[in-house]
Amino acid sequence: MKKERWITDNTWNATDERKAVKKMKLQAKFMGRDLETIKVKYKEKVKEVNKRCKADKQQWFDNKAKEAENAANTGNSKRLFGIVKELTGHRI
Repeated sequence: MKKERWITDNTWNATDERKAVKKMKLQAKFMGRDLETIKVKYKEKVKEVNKRCKADKQQWFDNKAKEAENAANTGNSKRLFGIVKELTGHRI
């Protein structure tokens, strides 16, 4: 699994919880348990993980923008272009 740098540990824990609920959902499907409540719980976990990922990514981009702004203000063009390359994957 590719670990994204912008995802926090709390979000990774939430993804592990989502996986556990998914296993419960599959077991309930075969064992005839109350599948509907587990489906609802799984949907909530999916929404939670997506929301956390979106917030983590936005925070990471904001931090990188601040770093780039500081590098530009101090005249550190090497660091500035490194940040741009990191964000876009291209050189400008």
